[in-house]
Amino acid sequence: MGRVNATVRDEHLAQLEEIKESADSDISDAEAVRHIFDTAKQMNELERELRNVQATHGQKLAELRNEYESRITDLKTEIERLRNEKRTLINDREERTELVRYVEEERTLSKQKAQAGIATRAKWFVTGMPTEEASNYARV
Repeated sequence: MGRVNATVRDEHLAQLEEIKESADSDISDAEAVRHIFDTAKQMNELERELRNVQATHGQKLAELRNEYESRITDLKTEIERLRNEKRTLINDREERTELVRYVEEERTLSKQKAQAGIATRAKWFVTGMPTEEASNYARV
């Protein structure tokens, strides 16, 4: 063990006294200084370990953030696709409803033609077949 003589400031002397008082047994000034050096070494090791842990966790955090952002983007794309699909289905249903309405009207007209007499059909041939709106208006 090497020997070193050092002059210290008053606040350092106060710290030395605190260390000596907190020790389980009476220790010398030299032992208190060695304790300070040992504690400083432990702190340096702990700080290095902390930086390593922070770096590791920082990388993991960045990976998770990227993964979640990617998932969010995928979900937004899926939502947009489903909205478009829903719009398409609604439009298809509306078109089918219109087609059903048209077919029913045509069926009704065909029945009317089939049930009409020859004179009525001849009249319709010349003047045109009355629409349902005209029939409703005539009934009122």
